[in-house]
Amino acid sequence: MHDFGLQFHHVGLATASPEVSLKFLRGLGYGFGPAMHDSEQNVNLVLCTHAQLPSMEVVSPTDTPGPLDAIVGTGGESFYHVCYETTELTLSLPAFKSAGHRVV
Repeated sequence: MHDFGLQFHHVGLATASPEVSLKFLRGLGYGFGPAMHDSEQNVNLVLCTHAQLPSMEVVSPTDTPGPLDAIVGTGGESFYHVCYETTELTLSLPAFKSAGHRVV
């Protein structure tokens, strides 16, 4: 274990064309969880997993203005976030912050 007590979970891929991104990931051998709408963040999500490659979360905008508009407004895609998980949030957050890292 390391200083922060975090374990990698997934990389978020913001995309204006989720069907194209999912087709690419399927070609790499990824499997897909169910498509979901996150009303708090106003985005659509699909978690994609692979036995040997990092998990990817395909994040796409909804039909209403949201947080991805500036990122994928030109029809592109971009790595959007890295997600970690912890079993001891009360220890991980202070360690992360005291090291000078931004917590979102």
